[in-house]
Amino acid sequence: MSAGAIHHVLVAEDSEPTRDVLCKTLEKLGTLRVSQVANGAEAVSFVERCSPDLLLCDQTMPVLDGLQTLKVLRQRWSAMELPILILTGSKSLSDKIDAFRFGANDYVTKPAHRQELLARVQAHLALKTAVAQNLAARDQLLRASKLQTVGRLAAGLAHEINTPAQFVSDNLHFLQRAIGTLHSLLLPLSEWAAREEPLPEALASSLRAGWRRQRLGFILQQSPEALAQSLEGVERIAARIAELKAFTGEGAPAERAPGSLNEAIQSALAVSRAVWQPLAQVELDLQPDLPLVPCLMPELNQVFLHLLYNAVEAIRGDYGGAARGGCIQIRSRSAGAGVEVTVSDDGPGVPAQLLEQIFEPFFTTKSVGGGTGQGLAYAYDVIVNRHSGKLSCQPSARGGAAFQVWLPQVVAAPKRSSDATSARL
Repeated sequence: MSAGAIHHVLVAEDSEPTRDVLCKTLEKLGTLRVSQVANGAEAVSFVERCSPDLLLCDQTMPVLDGLQTLKVLRQRWSAMELPILILTGSKSLSDKIDAFRFGANDYVTKPAHRQELLARVQAHLALKTAVAQNLAARDQLLRASKLQTVGRLAAGLAHEINTPAQFVSDNLHFLQRAIGTLHSLLLPLSEWAAREEPLPEALASSLRAGWRRQRLGFILQQSPEALAQSLEGVERIAARIAELKAFTGEGAPAERAPGSLNEAIQSALAVSRAVWQPLAQVELDLQPDLPLVPCLMPELNQVFLHLLYNAVEAIRGDYGGAARGGCIQIRSRSAGAGVEVTVSDDGPGVPAQLLEQIFEPFFTTKSVGGGTGQGLAYAYDVIVNRHSGKLSCQPSARGGAAFQVWLPQVVAAPKRSSDATSARL
């Protein structure tokens, strides 16, 4: 518990004299704001309204006793979100076991010794604070990792968009000059056309000279090509933006919906093309008509992007050792009651002793400052905790690492030509 922090503690005790003693004891600590209620029902109502930091709850109370109060509160608040200390005069071991079984953080026996009570309350508040700080630090690192990912995507997309944007700009400047030339040459014809008389020889000579001087034949020949190139460039830019929108899931439902892992893979490949293309050849072996899985597609897009980046970094040598080549293979298959995707590379691989650690938050084998250790931890959380799937790593047949994602399926996918992919990119 940080110095000077004010925490809110709720005391639920049906005996008014005991309640007053407990409150005065806690208030003497100087860092606690103490509230009190007389039974379990009032405690539940107070917690819902005011969200105290800790509950000191008597085991024997009217309306709802301590264990019943525990049952109700643990349906909404975890032991870390709301520490609950059960207070009782019972010496029975079974009573203590029941209290812990129903979700109590600790057990204090009446009459509570002042120093013991304060020490237990302080310890649980300090633990709650430490956990909250740890989660906040992890959230910051996750945000930093996402920003790093966004930065990579932005750099790659900027490169891909810049090339067509440049030749669109060059062609538009050419067409602008061409239109100016045509305007200067044809403007004198407007007066002649209004009079409906034969073209004067002087005007005809001027037009002939201007045609040759301004290379009007070249302009007329090149203008359609310039327009076609410009349209192609605009379409390429629009395609890159569409890929990014599909990747980020703009407009995607907030709830799980049936989705294609093949599409998630292709989306991750599309938006990160500028990252992997200079370093690695990608081999796709995607099963056609792959069953759909219930998912949050933007999260799966991020998972496959992290796995793809991990393979690129391994090939590049970011994890130590020399790269063994430059090939990434992505394979999708039906597997049991689900769908399996394997992303393998021919980099240096993962040492056997580290296979159990690579999905832990903050763990990284990169040099100091080279990574946050959040990419694979994020992927594990999304696949295992949020989608009830499996994520593992093992040596690949190519000598590098092979990451396997398994997700439970929901329905068979309709046949689509875009799903059937076996190619080298």
